[in-house]
Amino acid sequence: MNRLILLTILLFSLVNGYSQLQYATYYNPMDGVTYNIQTETAKDNDYSIYVYGMHITTDVETGGFYIQKKYLEGFLSNFLVAKQKYEEWTKTAKENKIEDLAKKIETPKLQKIGGFFKSGDSTSSHARSINRHVKPVYSFLVTKDKGLTKYYLAIFTDAFVDPKSPLLFSSGYGLIFSSPEEAMNFYSLLQPEKINAFLSKQPKLDELFR
Repeated sequence: MNRLILLTILLFSLVNGYSQLQYATYYNPMDGVTYNIQTETAKDNDYSIYVYGMHITTDVETGGFYIQKKYLEGFLSNFLVAKQKYEEWTKTAKENKIEDLAKKIETPKLQKIGGFFKSGDSTSSHARSINRHVKPVYSFLVTKDKGLTKYYLAIFTDAFVDPKSPLLFSSGYGLIFSSPEEAMNFYSLLQPEKINAFLSKQPKLDELFR
């Protein structure tokens, strides 16, 4: 393709489409990896959040949780309920010397969010597949590793497909936290006022290129 034509197409897609930005990172203690949180802006101050997570069955695929602005408040509400139950059950597990457990945490309302997966590195939006009908599953995990008992709050997606290409699928992703402090740090990152403040500092491409 002619280089000038390619550049023109790229510029058109930036001005008239979406703008994806690196927003923050968080640390997953289970696999020892730092994952990205990205935002994607659209018209009328709308946005979506991409939270990269640990792949459930293999470390090859890249993906995670897709949260639209209109569902963010519900996600945060359920997250807080799960975090409080995590603290309660951690205390119970320690008192009763529980060393191996996986138990689902029920939340007041099943909150629809979404999931995504893609090829390539986690800073690129190329080849990203999005399914907007994925519900998070909260779990309390207790494991023993090298003589040390660990207590985790985990949030998983089920397996999901690319709606546009059903043959493309992912077995799912997980967000893992090993302490209430880690969970609350993550919760704090996704507060709407922080996201809005971050986005307000970004240049508006449709205003720059009129």
